[in-house]
Amino acid sequence: MGAGNLTTILNLIAVSISVGSLLATVLLTLSQVRTLRAANNSTAVVDMMLKHLSDTGYQDSEHYVVHQLNSRDSPEVGTFLLPPESRRHVIAVCEFFESLGFLILIKAVDDTAVTAFYNYRTRRAWVALRPYIEAERKIRGERTYMQCFEHAVELARRTPCPRALKELKIATLPPHVNTPAHLGVSTAAHPPSGSVDPLRMSGTAHP
Repeated sequence: MGAGNLTTILNLIAVSISVGSLLATVLLTLSQVRTLRAANNSTAVVDMMLKHLSDTGYQDSEHYVVHQLNSRDSPEVGTFLLPPESRRHVIAVCEFFESLGFLILIKAVDDTAVTAFYNYRTRRAWVALRPYIEAERKIRGERTYMQCFEHAVELARRTPCPRALKELKIATLPPHVNTPAHLGVSTAAHPPSGSVDPLRMSGTAHP
């Protein structure tokens, strides 16, 4: 066997390994998506919501985008040519809502639940970012840039929050439940002597 044939064989083996690895990755991804769907995907939604609700860095980015971006930077440069501080905040918010829209698109999450929870914030972020996103699309020559984000916005527009919450059968307090006593809550600084706090008994009361 000549050196040329040996090199060809080795190259074919390397390509086969690469293709096999890629196929394994694709199959693993598809399997994970199926698993998420089978489990009603609640874990993925809850994890994402809790992460961003508790992440002060992301909250700062969203606040910056909504309240400061437009007064600081022109949208003409798109998103990636913004000054470093603005770019960091813009990309953080864009990527979050792009990911959210993608999960909705592939039906990995319940679109009604996500629309109900993020409805206003999705629309508000889009209003602030749309000029920058449109400019970035022109710069790239790609209409698909942040299209999943746009998908999430359109669903939010079509399904107002009250309607989404109604579909989810959210519970509301009856009109007559309008005092602390109706909810079993004491407004006294200290509970009456000899009384038992059921929350403290159950171990769920805060100190």
